[in-house]
Amino acid sequence: MDVYWLSDAGAERQDVAALPSLLVREDGFVWVDIPECDEAASRVLADVFGFHPLAIKHCRERTHAEGACLPRSSPDDCPWPSAGGGRSRRPAGT
Repeated sequence: MDVYWLSDAGAERQDVAALPSLLVREDGFVWVDIPECDEAASRVLADVFGFHPLAIKHCRERTHAEGACLPRSSPDDCPWPSAGGGRSRRPAGT
């Protein structure tokens, strides 16, 4: 699991333990990349984000259609250029 703080300064990698303090900040936002929903990721989803147990179960049991391939996202894919992304896809009025 990878945690990033995204702000005007760019993307900064953070420790998972920093999530509670990062989530109350108002000068950016948190990006959590969970490529595999293991036990540690499940605990974070439940304890930090308050996910329902069934939602976590579905994350752990997710399946993809055969032949379907989605590119892995990263903070560099963020639509806000100031947060590390290179593409300007910011919604109008934000």
